[in-house]
Amino acid sequence: MNKQTLTKNQKEVRAFAYDWIIAFAVLFLISIIALPPLVWNEENNKVFESRKRMLDLAYALKCYHTLTGEYTEDKNLIIETIMHARDSLVADEYLSGEKDIYMSCSYDATFIQDSVKGSKKTKALNLGLIKKKDRLKYIDNHIYKMTKTDKGDYTREYIVPEIDDIKNIPDIISITQTDYLDTTIRIINPSRFTVDSIFSISNLIRFYRNECEDTVRVNIPRNFGYMLDTLFSSSTIVSDNVIDTIYTLQEPINDNIDNLQTSYVKNQYLFRYIPESEYDNLWGFGISANSNNLISLDSSYLNKWIIDTSYKITYIDPEEFTEVEEQVSNNFLRNRLNQTDIKSDKNIWKMIECNMNDCLGCEWDDVEGCIEKEEEEFVDDNIASIDDVDDAEWAELFQEFEEELGNEMQFGDTLIIQYSFNKRKISNVEIINRIINFEDYDRKRYDLNSELLKCPITNKEYNIEAYGNGVYDIGEPFKDRYGKNGIYDSNEEFEDELTDYIITSPTTDDYKESRFLIFRFHPGNPGFIKNDEVSWENKPAWNFPLK
Repeated sequence: MNKQTLTKNQKEVRAFAYDWIIAFAVLFLISIIALPPLVWNEENNKVFESRKRMLDLAYALKCYHTLTGEYTEDKNLIIETIMHARDSLVADEYLSGEKDIYMSCSYDATFIQDSVKGSKKTKALNLGLIKKKDRLKYIDNHIYKMTKTDKGDYTREYIVPEIDDIKNIPDIISITQTDYLDTTIRIINPSRFTVDSIFSISNLIRFYRNECEDTVRVNIPRNFGYMLDTLFSSSTIVSDNVIDTIYTLQEPINDNIDNLQTSYVKNQYLFRYIPESEYDNLWGFGISANSNNLISLDSSYLNKWIIDTSYKITYIDPEEFTEVEEQVSNNFLRNRLNQTDIKSDKNIWKMIECNMNDCLGCEWDDVEGCIEKEEEEFVDDNIASIDDVDDAEWAELFQEFEEELGNEMQFGDTLIIQYSFNKRKISNVEIINRIINFEDYDRKRYDLNSELLKCPITNKEYNIEAYGNGVYDIGEPFKDRYGKNGIYDSNEEFEDELTDYIITSPTTDDYKESRFLIFRFHPGNPGFIKNDEVSWENKPAWNFPLK
């Protein structure tokens, strides 16, 4: 058999082809090892992001139900209501109760332009006959009267020169009046970013709501803003340097000065335990030995016995029946009750003073002072006779609680105040620097928008289905077709209240996409959320209101 002899050129061609085949084989081998993890990571990341968006939508739906008392399938209405509520709570964190949220509104923004030529006028106002304490009010009234002559053709500005001391206003001041041109633009359904940018413009003088397409009535619970802040944001651990003044307080146990109880109190809580005057004496306010240092510790006040009345205030929540106790000092209680007296027709502080003077349960009258309340004696014939308990036994039974009951006052069902006469001393003061870590939710707060309503896998919107229990419940509206008696009869149509919901993903189990020509992106169905429960194993870190 004759063997074919390859020429040198043929050998080089074959070697070149073999080299490329080997290179492609190596690249293929590397790709089937390295590329699948990339596809798997993409699948995991998009499934995780899809579930996170479903959780946000479910949280928003639950918050909407909390605010309005009902469910809805309108996703845009849900996120718009929640974002409006959150913006309002950012502006006023104590906002609560029934409010109206205006949706899809148009706003008018008015900007001041150049001044009208020849409109600037300056007049002198003589205050020589006005008492100095009434001059500021007189100036306000005078400018108010000047505004009544304004025909509204321009934006008018009134300028009064800066007054250094409002208690010593000069006899003659000037008032400058200038008219300006203005322009107004209408903005339809602006985003929060647009509103913020408008308010940053220096010549903006008015920004007000004009017309709205819809209004949603909501009932905002107390502290609802805290929940919204933590639901739609990511926490960040922030470090901060803190300077604390720590006081060591000592007080005798059972009036035994040889047996002292020690506690440590920070500066902000010290007034709950000692009078403010003692604090001023301790730090020598106004009596500084060094003129360069107005705040200096006077060690002579350390270990000095401070006699004061201590109070234990118990707040009772009438809705949840929970009690919150607070230990306060005499001065702290006076300030707290002075605030309470403004809202109440009773002088609680005076009633406590009556109680201290052995007039138990007395009311206070500004003219007659402490007035005893006449209580009607109530005798229950159903109670068995207690003649078998003599006076000595009753005295012994209540001896332990006699002082405590005498030093306690109850105001309605929500406030109990107990007082005792104690003495304590500050034995040491220490100023320390430390670093604290706290969770901040403001830095990574995000807005709900139309993009978050879409599944990141298919870029299609999630589905919300709200439904009822399929059975007529009392109070649900119905069509009274049979009998016309105003009572629901079987087979009559009724409007089933939406009490349940399910949120599903638009991605099906068999959804696939091509990756790198030879691989398949196959994430599967991310799952669903039904009536506050998720279908996947990894539960949300915060299980309210979902689990």
